[in-house]
Amino acid sequence: MTKKNIALRAARRGWPVIPLNWAMNGRCSCNDLNCSSVGKHPITAHGVKDATTKRSTIRRWWHEFPKANIGVATGMVSNLTVLDVDPRHGGENSLRRFEKQNGPLPNGPAARTGSGGFHYYFKYSPEIVGNKIALMPGIDVKTDGGYVVHPGSRHKSGKRYVWLLGRSPKKVSTVPVPESLLRLTNPAKAPNKAPECEPMIPEGGRNSTLASLAGTMRSRGMTYEAIEAALLEDNSLRCDPPLPDFEVRNIARSISQYASGDVRILSSTSKDDDEKERKLHFRTGKQIAVEAPAKVPWLVRPFVVIGGITEVDGKVKLAGKTTFLTYMAAAVLDGSLFLGQQTSQTNVVYLTEQHLVSFRAAIERANLLGRSDFHVLNWTDTIGVKWKSIVQAAVTECKRQNAKLLIVDTLPQFAGLVGDKKNNSGDALEAMRPLQEAAKLGIAIVIARHERKSGGSAADSGRGSSAFAGIADIILSIRRQGENQPRNIRLIQKESRFDGPDELLVELTDEGYRALGAPGEVARQRAADDLLSAIPQSRKEAMTIEDLAASTGKKRAYLQRFLDHLEANRKILKRGRGRKGSPFRYFQNEIHSA
Repeated sequence: MTKKNIALRAARRGWPVIPLNWAMNGRCSCNDLNCSSVGKHPITAHGVKDATTKRSTIRRWWHEFPKANIGVATGMVSNLTVLDVDPRHGGENSLRRFEKQNGPLPNGPAARTGSGGFHYYFKYSPEIVGNKIALMPGIDVKTDGGYVVHPGSRHKSGKRYVWLLGRSPKKVSTVPVPESLLRLTNPAKAPNKAPECEPMIPEGGRNSTLASLAGTMRSRGMTYEAIEAALLEDNSLRCDPPLPDFEVRNIARSISQYASGDVRILSSTSKDDDEKERKLHFRTGKQIAVEAPAKVPWLVRPFVVIGGITEVDGKVKLAGKTTFLTYMAAAVLDGSLFLGQQTSQTNVVYLTEQHLVSFRAAIERANLLGRSDFHVLNWTDTIGVKWKSIVQAAVTECKRQNAKLLIVDTLPQFAGLVGDKKNNSGDALEAMRPLQEAAKLGIAIVIARHERKSGGSAADSGRGSSAFAGIADIILSIRRQGENQPRNIRLIQKESRFDGPDELLVELTDEGYRALGAPGEVARQRAADDLLSAIPQSRKEAMTIEDLAASTGKKRAYLQRFLDHLEANRKILKRGRGRKGSPFRYFQNEIHSA
């Protein structure tokens, strides 16, 4: 979508827009070599006062300046208040402290800026008078007389401003400015005496403290749902740093297995399952209809789904698993097409077993080198750390970076599945469990495994226990097509809980992967092309089917099938009446051949 169309779409929402200068090789289009606001300040004479929703004016502006970035006026004119978080000046830490004290910001439109910061959009509030600069370190509030750079614009770093996944104004509506933020912008609204804060829970005591709190609540008869809600709130406000949500839920679930009011919960002397009353949560079909999305939340159709697990298998150093995964990651980071299918834009966390020297080469080929939205954990940095803790750290990083895609390349290496462990279903299930918990948080998980020597179908191609494949929602097997086929051609075979093609031939080009089609279709097209090359180009030299059979060595029935295909697609023409003495003679259609 062009910047002009993006500006027109913003205007349709009632947001007045203004053309901004743009960056050219890191310099501002205003031609001031010392410009302190590269690609961010208005082009027009009166700045933000010129902002408008008038479509003819917007078209004229972007006709004159097609590369102009897009500014949106804040305040009463647009009914917008925007919280601007700049990580370069400590904005992320300030926001984290604010949310610890006041709870998370409400779920409204939110964008990632080109510098890696965030814009949170709220409804206009007249209680915030004027723009608030450095309200906290790295945090500004834009209202009357201010403006923000709109998604679709490009930062001087080359990065685009983009809506966060599921947080565009098309997906969610603006919400009122939270009371806690109003108090921060207007100290006069704050109560005279600050409420007493509970002591923070430091790292090393978080699990035991939350388990103790859960035990007290359960012994007093509180339900699992109430315990979970209370622990999640305490974790967010008091734990430093907070535990992953799935671990907090595990604590609530474990304690809730005891009978309500059982004082033994307060002691750890008895953990026999026979002495616990387990509470299992059954859902009705109606509840599932409400809780589960009606449409499959694809991140990369038809390979990766948000909240699901995809397994990618292939021969060691031959199939190109890492090449496939890094090119896919690059497409997801940009929200661009991958193998002809649309992706959803999000940041990526990637766990690699490769040495950084070889991995650098891999991500350079995929144009990932130098990106600040691609976050990598190397296996050598995890030596001595338990697999569960590695996943927890990866989930925490996903949350911190707003990443919806976590790639583990390869799973057995990071999970410590050496020797016979990868063949043991119990060890396989234990390795997959933390990834299942991570997927429940709305993260798309992709794991890579090496293919067994004997190969097999996609469902059983991976080395080790079949328990891995049993848990995965989608299994991809990447294979070369044989010695006689080009080295850059791969066959992807798929087993999935969702609809989609089972096989796909792909080609690796300088621009990335390109989908060729289903193997059968590709083979038929190649056969048709081979036959077309044997058919004369001139009407005078037209050949009968018998002539073609003699020259190609193919049977008549085989040739007739492809002749009909070529004729239907207007690639060839024929002359003659198709009877004895006047057989059909075939020649190429000059227009389509050209």
